[in-house]
Amino acid sequence: MRYSFPETGIKATDDLGRQLEKIIRTWNRGAYKTRYRYAPACSRFVKWVQPAFKMQKLANLQDKHLIAYGKYLKSKGCTDKYIKNEISALQYLHTYIPNARYELSNSKEINVKIGLASTPNNKAKNLDQSWTRDEVVHFCQHAREHGHPRYAQMAQITYHVGTRLEEIVTLRRNEVENGLRRGVLRLTSTKGGRPRKVPLSEAARRS
Repeated sequence: MRYSFPETGIKATDDLGRQLEKIIRTWNRGAYKTRYRYAPACSRFVKWVQPAFKMQKLANLQDKHLIAYGKYLKSKGCTDKYIKNEISALQYLHTYIPNARYELSNSKEINVKIGLASTPNNKAKNLDQSWTRDEVVHFCQHAREHGHPRYAQMAQITYHVGTRLEEIVTLRRNEVENGLRRGVLRLTSTKGGRPRKVPLSEAARRS
């Protein structure tokens, strides 16, 4: 993905902005619409965090920066929903930062520390939205019949491993091989941007 940081004329901030540009070029997960919304959100953060914390490297990004930024936005009258979206962009950014020094807390923990209200859950309570075995079988059959065997394989993996489709399609070969060898799959493209580990059952290994 290509993105140009809108320069400020302040060397320290623009230097950090150029780091952001390089990281954004490696973004390859999620919808394009989401990525193009996250990029300017990260730029707004860079323009704030550099003078506020004298940050020189995005590799130093940590919870305190997100919390302070969230509280700043809240003091400016921004809505909780807007702030959550800005924080989500930074957590997404963090998953791509090479040699990041710190792990970030999950979204819920960060939101609580900022003082954001919980998002109402409008979904039906106790409704199991996961696919049934028959639905998976029918989908796989349909995918193969229409020349998409890889879609069928991905559906089987998500069913047996218990992951989101996005978490599977972004896996690299070495990550899969390490998971098969250790019996635990490490996922980095997760909701909230926090890596997690998933034990692999025999059915998951065969899929």
